Amino acid sequence: MADRLHDNALIAALERAPSGGPAWLDALRDEASRTVRESGLPGRKTEAWRFTPVGDLVALPFEQAPAPAPATTGRRAPETAPGGRPGDDGTWRLRVEGGRPRLDLAGAAPAGVVVRSIAEVLAAPDDPLAAPLREHLGRLAPATHFSALNTALFEDGVVLHLAKGASAAAPVHLVYAPASSATDGPPTVAYPRVLVLAEQGSRLTLVESFPAGSASPDGPSCGDEPAGESAPRHLDNLVTELVLGPGARVDHIRVHEAPDFVISRTIVREARDAHYTSRVVSLAGALMRADLHVLLDGPGAECELDGAYVAGGRDKLDHHTLVEHRSPHCTSRQNYRGVLDDKALGVFDGIVIVHRDAQKTEAHQENRNLLLSASATVHTKPHLEIDADDVICTHGATVGSLDEDQLFYLRARGLDEATARAILTYAFVRSVVDDIGLQPLRDRLARALLHRMPEGEALEEMTA
Repeated sequence: MADRLHDNALIAALERAPSGGPAWLDALRDEASRTVRESGLPGRKTEAWRFTPVGDLVALPFEQAPAPAPATTGRRAPETAPGGRPGDDGTWRLRVEGGRPRLDLAGAAPAGVVVRSIAEVLAAPDDPLAAPLREHLGRLAPATHFSALNTALFEDGVVLHLAKGASAAAPVHLVYAPASSATDGPPTVAYPRVLVLAEQGSRLTLVESFPAGSASPDGPSCGDEPAGESAPRHLDNLVTELVLGPGARVDHIRVHEAPDFVISRTIVREARDAHYTSRVVSLAGALMRADLHVLLDGPGAECELDGAYVAGGRDKLDHHTLVEHRSPHCTSRQNYRGVLDDKALGVFDGIVIVHRDAQKTEAHQENRNLLLSASATVHTKPHLEIDADDVICTHGATVGSLDEDQLFYLRARGLDEATARAILTYAFVRSVVDDIGLQPLRDRLARALLHRMPEGEALEEMTA
């Protein structure tokens, strides 16, 4: 394994890393390449990755995802915009295909938000977003392992900019998918990159999704159907960076339904009185690793991080959070819930760091898990590192089975045991979905959760 972590198709691709861009970007890429070459990819001896089984991933002969096929002549926009049917869930959708945004298919962006491709901004030094791109891209936190690989190899990405006081007229929904031309041949890898710049007092709802069956631009939208059973053929190595100015608010929703490989790193920096919410719903993945790093960098900044993961078969769903309280009077709350069946693996590793100057911090962290099978595995590790003395901090974790008293209550009212167990399991994770503010998306995800439950069809009939 040690040799494979340094000698594999992903690292070999560094020989073909993009170059010839602005000097600052070439320097950023060179530094990232050195990081990957020196450290290799993480394995079980790397503490933060010891429960993440990357062996199957690094053994595959990945090739760079091909450029997207050109839009069909005469194709309408935005009626057939990427990812499905705009307006059916109230979001504006942009398909990110093989790591490249399909702005040619998406139609006009919602009022209040500017959406550009990174490549487009890099090609125009006098572009208004060129300076902010240089200032923030790759600057929020040091790149390591897979995020360094993304920095070295990404070819394009998405920049979202909200001016001071602006509010996006509709949620922005980024739909990640393999290139539609990559339907056979060797497994492919893509390096999507997203930078969100939310200036003072601005408002944005951002949805990122990895839907099942999304190889076609008209494939199902998230929540339309459960993940398929085909062997994984694609890796998305995603980096999303968000910079929130004073008083800005971003509500961020992430949905994983594709049965492929997804490794993502999300980094958020919040200024004074900014508010960031994250709702992560993970329902499938040959290996899904999601790292979320929040920097509370101004007094009064807040974050709410909620997650629900439901794994079956041989799914491997791995969530890591890191919240750094670096200023006084900041608040963070985390609530992750997992349900694991069959031979699935779940991981939650959450760290809250309260720095010396972050007095009056309030931080709460909870992870609860249900195991429905003796063969399922979960590793949970919430922990605190506190250097300040005037704080309120709590954390906890549970791993167990359903409450027997609640089961008895439902059985006493005429439900059979299987249905009673399904209802309690569904209610256990449904609470996270209920906090999603977009009702059409919330309803779709509730149906998707039902599909993943034991006795899901019976439950769907009961809730119809």
